[in-house]
Amino acid sequence: DGATENLLQLADGVQLLNLNCDIIGALETEEIDLLRWLKLVEQTATRALMIRRGSQVFCEVLTEEFAELLQSAQEKPLQRHDNDEWQKKEWSELVSFALQEGLLVPVAT
Repeated sequence: DGATENLLQLADGVQLLNLNCDIIGALETEEIDLLRWLKLVEQTATRALMIRRGSQVFCEVLTEEFAELLQSAQEKPLQRHDNDEWQKKEWSELVSFALQEGLLVPVAT
């Protein structure tokens, strides 16, 4: 069916996570004093991606735009060539990257 070939969904093995910590701040801190950091850090919501590749599992913190794109694909399939909508949301490059990395895949028929 040509209609379903133009739809993209989140790939199997990809999971979106909500994290409640300033993980980006932690990752950018070189020599970290964990006790001091725990007292100072502001608890913030962060979106992350967990993906299984073979026997390995990876977790990556997402930008807001990338999290929004993947969340949209998880909720309902995306039109593959919805360039007007993607340009409004600046998703064109993100969609290309997600397809290359196997995060988004065509909907199975």
